[in-house]
Amino acid sequence: MAAKEADWAWLPELLLDSIINKLIYPVDYVRFGSVCKHWLWVATAQNTYKACCSKVPMLMIPARDGSTKSRSLYSVTQGKNTGVELPVPYNRRCCGSSHGWLAFAMDDLAITLYNPFSGKQINLPPLVKNFKPEDEDEYEPEYYVRKVALSADPLRNPDGYEAVAIYGGMNDLAFLKAGHKAWTPVPVGKVVKSDFRASDVIYFEGRMCVVNRYNWVMPGRIVSVDTTSRRIGTVARWRVKSQQEEEATMAQAGAYLVESSCGELLMVNRLLSTEAPSTSNEAPSTGKLKVYKIQIRDGRREEVKNLGDDSIFLGDNQSMSVLASEVVVGCQPNSIYYSDDYCEFAYPDGPHDMAIFDLRDGSFRSHYVPNPLHKKIPPPLWILSR
Repeated sequence: MAAKEADWAWLPELLLDSIINKLIYPVDYVRFGSVCKHWLWVATAQNTYKACCSKVPMLMIPARDGSTKSRSLYSVTQGKNTGVELPVPYNRRCCGSSHGWLAFAMDDLAITLYNPFSGKQINLPPLVKNFKPEDEDEYEPEYYVRKVALSADPLRNPDGYEAVAIYGGMNDLAFLKAGHKAWTPVPVGKVVKSDFRASDVIYFEGRMCVVNRYNWVMPGRIVSVDTTSRRIGTVARWRVKSQQEEEATMAQAGAYLVESSCGELLMVNRLLSTEAPSTSNEAPSTGKLKVYKIQIRDGRREEVKNLGDDSIFLGDNQSMSVLASEVVVGCQPNSIYYSDDYCEFAYPDGPHDMAIFDLRDGSFRSHYVPNPLHKKIPPPLWILSR
């Protein structure tokens, strides 16, 4: 009589727990949770799994076999493709990565939230009613939405999370509370009586904070939004310094907001290199990143020369900060890991502007080099497994 084949999906929980306790690298936890739904359920109940998987962002890149039906996870701490394939199509840009969820803008500007680790999906209403792609010659629907961020994990807070989106040619802002049928526009420019094009948004200390895009050459401003009272207030405001500064000649690619590991609000300005691209099809590359600490109490902005043990991850994702010392190996402290973001897709050579910026000496080094054959594809982006 043939031996009965073992049902690996339903191994006893105690045995699975013992396996989890022997794992070392964060990516091993991701592999474990991707075996099947039962293993993921057992893993997410483990504090060790939650701690490891929520600390190190990984880069979603094209699948090894070139398939457009999935994406691979690339570990920048190990410098290699992990072999973990996520069921996320590569034929549509992700306009957000937040709390382990990916955001996609559909053709009617409805937003789909998808968690590739749990397989859960949430369908949000269209950002703009009666949107017609043919009316927007400059943008495809998936690029009309610049970024979507979440206030919390919808799995853990199904009735208490919010989504916020930056969209349109003027980088407008709108939010949606869980269960609501329509997005609420946030008229920042009208309230502050100044041109305000949103560049990045996060939830900080329970409130939405937004920074304007071209604050390097125009007066800068960070505002907070109370989504209950609809009140908009200025958190920080500053004027451009002397144009004699070295960086004054550098164009600004964007600005980002991130919460440091010790709970401070940081702003990062990403400036483009003054060197000409090597080809006419290639976009300019990042030439410098400037970090500032925002003093919430008095609105002051102070340049940060040293991030200490923090590592910052920027791109189309919700900006993140991790403690390098809490990562098993390979995470560079006092550094900014960045990926190419949405603007660069207009160039036929595809996304290329990805590196690690060391604040200590201002140097750059690669963390992932895209395959030159992968042209006209959405840029890779960071994701945290939750």
